[in-house]
Amino acid sequence: SIFRLDVSAASRTFAVRTYGGQVECYNSSASLRNCNTGVGTTTFSSNLYIIADGTANVQFIADVNNPTVNVTGDIDFTGTNSGTEVMNAGSGTWTVSGNIDFTSGTFNKGGSTIVMDGTSKTFTTAGQTLQNFTGNGTTTMNDSTTLVRALTVNDGMTLTFASGATLTMDFT
Repeated sequence: SIFRLDVSAASRTFAVRTYGGQVECYNSSASLRNCNTGVGTTTFSSNLYIIADGTANVQFIADVNNPTVNVTGDIDFTGTNSGTEVMNAGSGTWTVSGNIDFTSGTFNKGGSTIVMDGTSKTFTTAGQTLQNFTGNGTTTMNDSTTLVRALTVNDGMTLTFASGATLTMDFT
């Protein structure tokens, strides 16, 4: 099943709860719209897709309430029109068991921590900067990125890099 939070007519807020299937933050309009998060922990038991299918941007706003977000599937920016997908991560912890792909969008790191949890995952940052990164299992970085706060390597973590990809640590 797919739960689509269609914000084409107006910005809306995700209820703080567990979502059982794929979730989409969707905008097909010519006006900027937001999918806002509530206070607390929100769990997406499948994929979380941010989709700008109109001429305006859609923003996933987590930097107001700074929730804990758990995603058991993938996070992906998947819009096909001229609008851009934007994710404002806030200062919460984002635990993702699938792949992450920030291609064609903007990831605003805030004070967030990204935890890649699970086996055989890929992370495509599209060159965007991360604040804190924690790895569990095997993660392949598909492209180069900069980490500005903390890298936590847990027992059994394997971090690999696609050809030409680098991780710059700038903890100044």
